[in-house]
Amino acid sequence: MKALVVFGTRPEIIKLAPIVYKLKEKMEVRVFHTRQHDELADDVIKFFKISPDFNEKTMLHSADERRSGRMGTILRAINPDIVIVQGDTFTTYAGAFTAFLLRKPVLHLEAGLRTHKKFSPFPEETFRKLVSNLADFHFVPTETSKQNLLREGIAKDRIFVAGNTIVDAANMALKNINEEEAISEIYKYNHDSDLDEMLRTKKLVIITSHRRENIGQPLKRICAAVKQLSEKYDDLLFIWVLHKNPNVREIVFNELKERNSNLKLVEAFTYPTMLYFLQKSQFILTDSGGIQEEVVSLHKPVIILRDDTERPEVVEYGLGFMVGTDIEKIITTFTKLHDDVDFYKKITKIDNPFGDGQTSQRVLDFLMKPQTQDFLENYPESAEHVFEDKD
Repeated sequence: MKALVVFGTRPEIIKLAPIVYKLKEKMEVRVFHTRQHDELADDVIKFFKISPDFNEKTMLHSADERRSGRMGTILRAINPDIVIVQGDTFTTYAGAFTAFLLRKPVLHLEAGLRTHKKFSPFPEETFRKLVSNLADFHFVPTETSKQNLLREGIAKDRIFVAGNTIVDAANMALKNINEEEAISEIYKYNHDSDLDEMLRTKKLVIITSHRRENIGQPLKRICAAVKQLSEKYDDLLFIWVLHKNPNVREIVFNELKERNSNLKLVEAFTYPTMLYFLQKSQFILTDSGGIQEEVVSLHKPVIILRDDTERPEVVEYGLGFMVGTDIEKIITTFTKLHDDVDFYKKITKIDNPFGDGQTSQRVLDFLMKPQTQDFLENYPESAEHVFEDKD
């Protein structure tokens, strides 16, 4: 059996790395990297020691047809038995759409996430719905995601609750993180003379923000809230990890031009360093979907700087607190987490809603089943086949 794994963004690489390694135990795996993320992706490629078979610099502002055409040429040459995509990016959609055009079966990992709002997040919500209509197999992280797909008419026998490979990836990564390298990386981006003492004596707060819908006044409000919190809690070290988007950077630099010494702005960390500091942190404020998943895997509470989340389990389980960009809500929620020690301890003991770190094994087990292999061998004639005994 031959599988083609398609990725292009940093989060996709992180979440598909365990899949690549696990599937290679039993089958031939080819990797197509679209380089949707360029510099941001390089460190995770290096960290996970993945060598893409195809490393295509096909930027997303080019036409759909041109992109799919190049991908289609490669897909025809590889002639995989199955194409595996993950998440909700343009790369995800391009991979699934190209496979559909060439009548190749598609497995969608992390399927079924929904906010039920077309432009929130934009354009991810629409991409993930489009991919659901193209995929043959939908591996969802939770029961909530499964119900989302059932409501949209996806056949029950094609949906598999398997957990999220972000847990598999975090487990892999934590075994290989070099603490010395992680600590030294922060000094590349910040040369303040007080940083060393602060890292040794203060508890950490990590902040990230990059979502399109937050650019503008929402991000300015986040900056104002973080600035006030850093002034209120001088026992904490606030580290704002900057995104590469120049629109985001301009706002953050302007709004935080004057700030307390315990609020540091640093460039984007490599994946292992980011994971290291998330693990060491006391609190996380973010509008990132992937970081929501990572921090709950590390049993950390997360303040979600969004009005909607496609990962409601984080909030429902009590690990996340959705505050949007309202200054008062951000400060009130942070204060509760900081000041109520028992409340904080209770949160750190909550189970991870995204599984046990065995998602990639479940994908492999499914693909190796005789019923699945029969389906793949007879595709596309088998496209409407019912999986009567999927468990």
